[in-house]
Amino acid sequence: RKLDVEVSLSRMQLTRLGNADDYDVSITGVADVDINDRAYLDRFPFGLDGKVSVGFKPFRLHTDSYAVRLGNTDGKVDVNIELENGPRINRFNYSMNYFDLNGLLALLPRAQIPFLQGLDADLSIRGDAQITTPYMLDSDRLPSGTLSVSIPDGSLSYDNPRYGDYSIRGVSLKCRLDFDGRNPSASTLYVDNLTLRDRGTDLSLEGVVHDIGRDPEVEANVQGKATMSELASMIPAMAGLKPGGEIESEMGVRFRMSDLRDGRLDNVKMTGRLDLDHLDMQLPDDAGRIRANNLRFAAN
Repeated sequence: RKLDVEVSLSRMQLTRLGNADDYDVSITGVADVDINDRAYLDRFPFGLDGKVSVGFKPFRLHTDSYAVRLGNTDGKVDVNIELENGPRINRFNYSMNYFDLNGLLALLPRAQIPFLQGLDADLSIRGDAQITTPYMLDSDRLPSGTLSVSIPDGSLSYDNPRYGDYSIRGVSLKCRLDFDGRNPSASTLYVDNLTLRDRGTDLSLEGVVHDIGRDPEVEANVQGKATMSELASMIPAMAGLKPGGEIESEMGVRFRMSDLRDGRLDNVKMTGRLDLDHLDMQLPDDAGRIRANNLRFAAN
């Protein structure tokens, strides 16, 4: 791959503060990034501003609430880096304020990123990232840390001939990824809350996914109700079934992804109940339809 990065600075200011080892560092500019002669960032704005402390014995850099602006996002970063005897990051905490995802997408050249074409994301997102153990920059492993994401309420639609067509409205999310740098496959995703509320749908999910890079193990609780047609608009795989009816759930599930992939449904553990009313579903390849009233499933 051929990578070209060009940075143009519009302002760069370094001011020594009262303490001889403290400086105010302010930088603004734009960045261009080309990969294989295709522009992936075109005059992407950025800005850095705040106090940087320089230490000696060992030589180190330290920041508290240093302002970082990338595109239409704003955040603060706390960093402590030692640069002697093998550079090491002792602390890294980044907190990003809520930002408009469509506003960020407008700064990206969608024509060069096919999977972004047709995406309309009316979402506000905030996030936090931090390392949980010191990280040696010359290490052959990735840093361990956590990444948290929060979406209070929004909608997402996607109309892409190559990747699918779906629409999700009234969505909110709060989740956290615990990333294991020594063994990334063993990382864990926690979904504290995922809700979908719109036009006959009121669903809430919480759960955890273990071993996300190997054979993910999913534990989840799903509560609420939805119309089958509304679910089909959110899940592309259901669209061809043209489903009708309503579903109501108070159910917990636990399974490995390989169990679903290989058809070992007897390994899927379920508790609670699942109700289907006025089910009407088209079978694949026009093999007929399934119709049923008042189906009830219960498991302990």
